[in-house]
Amino acid sequence: MSEDGEYGIDKEFQEQQEQKINSLLENVLSEEVPEEKRNTREKRKFKPKFNVREEFVVWMRQEFPELNDYEYRNEPYKELIQRKEEVLDGARQACEHGVRTTGGCTRGYFKDQKKTLSQWSESTFTSNIRGLISNIEIISSNLR
Repeated sequence: MSEDGEYGIDKEFQEQQEQKINSLLENVLSEEVPEEKRNTREKRKFKPKFNVREEFVVWMRQEFPELNDYEYRNEPYKELIQRKEEVLDGARQACEHGVRTTGGCTRGYFKDQKKTLSQWSESTFTSNIRGLISNIEIISSNLR
């Protein structure tokens, strides 16, 4: 306990725990598809196992590696739009997980995002999904 009566978190311990979680998450995801298949551009379904929100971000990074480039150029990402319903379903699951596992403003953010997912048009879909992913990355220390 610090002098002001607050309990502090040991930064070294926190970093070790985050590394363990990242390692576990990578192991779970790597078990799903053998390494030789992963090098091909085989489409993988979103099948979360324990942390839907973070697994959604990792899945999006793997399935749509050029998302940042398209969003930066303000161009629709055709491969992403072709899989819009699948991506929206994953985003919906990630938002539901966020509502269940967070509080305060963050919970409100996920509730609002879930409500507006179906309203995202094709012209803004790339930037909207990138915004959701960015916010999940900020919220989730394991993705930093």
